[in-house]
Amino acid sequence: MAEWKTDTEEVKKVVEKCRDFKRSLQEERCLGFIKDLDSYALKIIVECRKIEMQLEKAIGELKKAKSNEDDAKVALKVLQGLLSSRAFGLLLE
Repeated sequence: MAEWKTDTEEVKKVVEKCRDFKRSLQEERCLGFIKDLDSYALKIIVECRKIEMQLEKAIGELKKAKSNEDDAKVALKVLQGLLSSRAFGLLLE
């Protein structure tokens, strides 16, 4: 039983050393790295939002251009119709 108790105490010491090491890694050695990761993540989110806004603006401009193209096609058809009827009228004279 004394041997079991000694083993238990040794295990507790090893576990405590492991916990201390883990704590030192998290607090001392990795803290700067973690802060850098947070900073990079925020920068990525900001850039993503900027790109989303640019895409939305481009989509709006494309829709406007498509509408203008459709309007131009209608105007061209009207002009073609007028020219055709005018040319037909000149042929009849």
